[in-house]
Amino acid sequence: MKDVLLVFAGGGIGSVCRLMLMRGLTTRCNWQAHNATLLVNIVACLVLGFFLELVFTGRGAGSNHALGLQLRLLIATGFCGGLSTFSTFSYETYALIRSHEIASAAVNVLLSLVLCVLAVAFSAWLTNLLRG
Repeated sequence: MKDVLLVFAGGGIGSVCRLMLMRGLTTRCNWQAHNATLLVNIVACLVLGFFLELVFTGRGAGSNHALGLQLRLLIATGFCGGLSTFSTFSYETYALIRSHEIASAAVNVLLSLVLCVLAVAFSAWLTNLLRG
């Protein structure tokens, strides 16, 4: 039950962060929804890469196995799961295809895959650099 509550709490916080980021980018910055989703996905990948690299490789909380697993449920599964918007990304890409914006859909898919993988790699690299 404790595991469920950790995922629930992290997911709730991640979902609220996603709402605020999406609202800010689309309303205040006048971004298109699929571009805001791309940025939110990149942020989620940065957080996930940083967290997993810090906690589960080297000198992080992962040295305490029980604490590491609890943090993984809270941050990786919960927070990043609530923050990441892959289902939204998929629907928005489909909507672009449906509205015959094939080039925009292709760019959206390519940028999402490449930039999110690079975000994870960058955050892992930066974590190791900062640890020394």
